[in-house]
Amino acid sequence: MKKISLLFLFVLFAACTSSSDEADSSEADLNRLFTNFSTDYSKRTVPLTAVLSGGPPKDGIPAIDNPVFISVEQAGTWIRDSEPVILYSSPSPARVYPIQILMWHEIVNDTVNGKSIIVTYCPLCTTGIGFAGEIDGKKLDFGTTGKLRYSNLIMYDRQSESWWQQATGEALAGKYAGKVLTQVPLQIVSWAQVKTYHPDAEVLSKQTGFSRPYGQNPYTGYDNPKGRPFLYQGPETDSTYSPLERVLIVSRGEETALFSFTELAERQVIQLELGGEKITVFWQSGTSSALDTAQIQQGRDIGTAHAFLAEVPGQPLTFQLRDHSIVDRETGTEWNVLGMGVEGPLAGKKLTPIISVQHFWFSADAFFDFHG
Repeated sequence: MKKISLLFLFVLFAACTSSSDEADSSEADLNRLFTNFSTDYSKRTVPLTAVLSGGPPKDGIPAIDNPVFISVEQAGTWIRDSEPVILYSSPSPARVYPIQILMWHEIVNDTVNGKSIIVTYCPLCTTGIGFAGEIDGKKLDFGTTGKLRYSNLIMYDRQSESWWQQATGEALAGKYAGKVLTQVPLQIVSWAQVKTYHPDAEVLSKQTGFSRPYGQNPYTGYDNPKGRPFLYQGPETDSTYSPLERVLIVSRGEETALFSFTELAERQVIQLELGGEKITVFWQSGTSSALDTAQIQQGRDIGTAHAFLAEVPGQPLTFQLRDHSIVDRETGTEWNVLGMGVEGPLAGKKLTPIISVQHFWFSADAFFDFHG
């Protein structure tokens, strides 16, 4: 936690709330407290008293607006096999966003097959989340506000300067207050898995236009289940898990489910019904923590987990752990944590990924109110 303490801490913002018992702050007050934004704060879904400064000013953590991509072979000279990266596998070829880069930028405004995609990462909540970069048919691109709510990144779109919560994709204030961005499935995986199963992927390069110590973790020691969240002021965290226990939130339709990494590591395969559909969750070791040691490449193995529809076209599947491998009962095909059939009758087939996001428990509980 030593390096965290060196970050600049700013005073909590005292701002207007939506409560009828509290008088709204004047426009002058808002301009003073939320400088450099043209956001319409009269439109908001949460009390702005919940917002605090993370230290950097607007765009002090610079988003990447013109991403440059290189080959897996080229990126392999500076990414270690167990290192965590964010994989967007829907396009062909897949795209990969190293967390060692996102640690210092938090947002990548990208275009894939003509569509705007926003890849985001909040280290304080360990949330890597992808969004479609448009709302109401209008293309948006995003920057960082330098503000936090419940220790989570607040983004802003540059078109209206509305503020958006990264954990939920909801606009908190401004023109689009109450709107929610559409999530796209991303996966946090190890570099070794990318090399093996997506050798033709395009990898975000370190040619970002900024000079940053890529590969270093400015939050050394933060990933400690016995620790406390940094810059968190929000609802008291339920005691079901330790605040910094990693969990996976799985969403389908209007329903969500949550699993701790401890449970996932023990079971490795979980079957459930969610949103009226059969879902499977896979866990596998081999992916290191980006928030553990000073050098991201040296983080301890925490594994990774993802959720999929439990079917291939025309064939429902059920999965089990057999001899340390994930196999389906119907054909005996072996599957990996990316949802790919790797050996057996369905080798080469792919399960459809659904929205599943890693959080620390305090973040999951604050934004989704899981209990029990």
